[in-house]
Amino acid sequence: GMKGTYIKVLNDKFLQELAKLKTN
Repeated sequence: GMKGTYIKVLNDKFLQELAKLKTN
């Protein structure tokens, strides 16, 4: 439901930020 979608969005953002840190 909504909670699962919300967690997925947070996880995706977290992974994106992590990727930025690795490339810099």
